[in-house]
Amino acid sequence: MKRKLVGIMLAMLLLNGCGNVNDTPSQESTGTVSETQQETVSAETESKFDYYAVINDINWNGTILKPPFTVEDLGEGYTLDYFSSYDDKKTNKKYSAYYLHYHSENIGMVMREKLEEGSERDEIHQLAINNTYGGDYRNIYIDKIKIGMKLSDVINAWGNPSDTIDFGDEIEYKYFAGDTDRKYIEVDVDKTDSIIGFAIVM
Repeated sequence: MKRKLVGIMLAMLLLNGCGNVNDTPSQESTGTVSETQQETVSAETESKFDYYAVINDINWNGTILKPPFTVEDLGEGYTLDYFSSYDDKKTNKKYSAYYLHYHSENIGMVMREKLEEGSERDEIHQLAINNTYGGDYRNIYIDKIKIGMKLSDVINAWGNPSDTIDFGDEIEYKYFAGDTDRKYIEVDVDKTDSIIGFAIVM
């Protein structure tokens, strides 16, 4: 289970332009664009996604999060467990990746930017959660979307995704900000078209 979420985060990093993964066993990405899923999100539904509106409507257990936000903003009981570090060759920025725990239960992953003096920003750069760990996600929404809903709910709310990648047991749907592909919302869907996780890249 942990391996799946690590794979999701590594895929996010690779597709977001990061390189030089440190302290982590190498993993090969087998993601390919799914023709079947492309048909599902065909041109019959044009994109109506507004990244900057959605990113300011994250309902985290009743608290509306607006970037920039920190782990402390998520509420009591959340802690970080260091996983690895990453260098982004496109921006020359460095990041630390952490498992996100809620009362010692692993529910996702977080990335924060490192600073030159050895410290790092408190603000979260990337946040990912996944139902692989069996956590309670009933009160975590991104805009109108939450884990357990269907792909059709995403398309009805946001329209067509910017990108679709099929990893075999799950499909990633990415919705990019209109002015950059380095900021996006990712929705992870299983073979039954149920949402099993999401990621926010800010």
